[in-house]
Amino acid sequence: MLHVHTRIQRELDRLRTEIEVDFVAIALTDPTEHVIRFRFVSGNRNDRYKRIVLRPGKGLAGTVIRMGRPLLMQFTEPKSLDDPREYSILLAEGLKSLVGVPMEADGGCVPSMMLVGCRSYREFSNEDVARILAKANELRAWIHRHDFPVYSKEKGHEGVNP
Repeated sequence: MLHVHTRIQRELDRLRTEIEVDFVAIALTDPTEHVIRFRFVSGNRNDRYKRIVLRPGKGLAGTVIRMGRPLLMQFTEPKSLDDPREYSILLAEGLKSLVGVPMEADGGCVPSMMLVGCRSYREFSNEDVARILAKANELRAWIHRHDFPVYSKEKGHEGVNP
């Protein structure tokens, strides 16, 4: 049986190819440090994503986790007055269009999210979003079944999408 990291990586690679996007990532909440990090990626140009550390509720990943619903940015380019920390993954990977979907855990909390993006402008269809949500839910089950250290209701997490 394949190691769960390898299986998740293959599924991200497959999704990236099937829906013809440039980048797919999963961000997880780290319960020990109270931050959000991109743990699994496919199609990355560099390793800058590894240095992105977000506070709960901040950045695109934090926003999706906090809202608990999909976020579409279909023709986006950060403006000079925007806080670059809010768009760090867009800047690091050169993304112009993206879909972020929550990966809801048991009990309704959202400890993780999936981000799918393109380096060119693209309008995502409802079918695209549905496929991304379905894959996110499938991978969420794998992540939580294998006890990855994500979200808990420990001190400091009460305000993150309770």
